[in-house]
Amino acid sequence: MINWIVFWIGFFLLTFLTYNDLKRMEIQNSYTLIFVIISLITLMIFGQKNKIFEVLGIIVLIFLILLILWTKKSIGGADVKIIPFVMPFILINSPNIFVGFWFFLIIFGIVGTIYGLIFKWTNKKNKKEVPFLPSITLTYIFYYIVLYFWTIK
Repeated sequence: MINWIVFWIGFFLLTFLTYNDLKRMEIQNSYTLIFVIISLITLMIFGQKNKIFEVLGIIVLIFLILLILWTKKSIGGADVKIIPFVMPFILINSPNIFVGFWFFLIIFGIVGTIYGLIFKWTNKKNKKEVPFLPSITLTYIFYYIVLYFWTIK
């Protein structure tokens, strides 16, 4: 069963961060810190006690992988700080943490590719940088749509 409180908390936070990413092409560290704190509090309040350490392990693993990509200038700093902490909002409602994690990554790959192509085709200013957070927010929404239909009995 989907915990809709968790969904809406994540949705509003990601929407706010996406707006800032589109407007400024960066996300302030204070906003990122608030997102991280709320994400961890949500995990502690709504997460299943026996799965909290698994989710924290996934957060650390994703953070380390993204940190390596950031040092190679493949992604932006905000992406390194935001993507790992989307996981509690995703995995709290997933029937199986590892299936939910890989399913999120598959949807993220598809949505991110389509978003990146559309952004490049429609961008008149020829910016080299693509604001990445909108694709994370879209993935979050699509994930929950699929999860909703997956868990209907």
